Amino acid sequence: MRVNRIPLLTLSIQVVAWMLIVMTVPVYVYLMSNDMSAALNSISMGLRGITPWFLIFYINYLLLIPKGLFEDRKWLFYVGNLILLAVHLYLNITHMHHGRPPGPHMPFNPNLILGMSCTFVATLQLLITLLALGFRFMIRYYRLKEKSAHQKQEATEAELQWLKSQLNPHFLFNTLNNISSLTQIDADKAQDSIGQLSELLRYAMYETADESVPLAREIQFMKNYIDLMALRCNDSTAINVDFDMDPKSVMIAPLLFICPIENAFKHGVNARMASFVDVSLRIDGNDLVFVCRNSMNEHAEEDRAGHGIGLANLQKRLDLIYPGRYSYVTSTECNVYTCEIKIKGIC
Repeated sequence: MRVNRIPLLTLSIQVVAWMLIVMTVPVYVYLMSNDMSAALNSISMGLRGITPWFLIFYINYLLLIPKGLFEDRKWLFYVGNLILLAVHLYLNITHMHHGRPPGPHMPFNPNLILGMSCTFVATLQLLITLLALGFRFMIRYYRLKEKSAHQKQEATEAELQWLKSQLNPHFLFNTLNNISSLTQIDADKAQDSIGQLSELLRYAMYETADESVPLAREIQFMKNYIDLMALRCNDSTAINVDFDMDPKSVMIAPLLFICPIENAFKHGVNARMASFVDVSLRIDGNDLVFVCRNSMNEHAEEDRAGHGIGLANLQKRLDLIYPGRYSYVTSTECNVYTCEIKIKGIC
């Protein structure tokens, strides 16, 4: 239930409740006397009788509870209700004295009647006040719940932006290193790669501001990124890319699969021995399945600085964006590292 509908709902319940209370008197009179005119005349009597309770309810509902009890001015709530009770008791006692039938003999003890009447008034005022308090607590509960959800969403969005900001300079650093090495070997190819890097940066910095991007655009970005990462590889490294699929109108969180690809090249390619990197993306029913496999390559300890940070960020992003809708499995078998990410129900 949306919070902005709660005040309207409570107001509707209150209107219906007051109408039912007012109509109870004429309905009762009509059923007892079968006299419609007497029933209609009793409406005014019902309105007069309900007016004090109506005022007590809304003075609490609109003033004493929100401005006193909920704002650390409890004295306003208690003093206000004591004043209301005193005024109501005074009016009730005055009415009883003025409406007492003449005669020297009373069938009942007047003090007893007065005491019972005052007890009834005090008890009913307590119930009316508790009813107003119940409505106010309901509204307050849903408003606090909505505020908490809004703050949680803002925190999630802020964390996602932070994770994305960590990712952008990460892959930029690696690609710049690759291009820097290439300038000493093939200057023309290095210049082309700089243009390709410019396209990657344009996408990463400007086109990924939204929560999701077209899958086709993300596939093109991954292809360009793999081309740049391949600059560091020699003929002993086999790179296989399988994105042969119809992305249709699938939307996906941007830059989601870059970290596994980056780690595959960083920790799976060895210039002195045969290596491989296999990257595939496919649609399986309504699920999107990404698989990255690479040969194992033990680097020197100093070359592994920061290893695992990108994958930890990936895990956090998956938790935040696709909670309960993904599987993330890594395994090592026969000197081959495999990372599989499945996003369920995205297609």
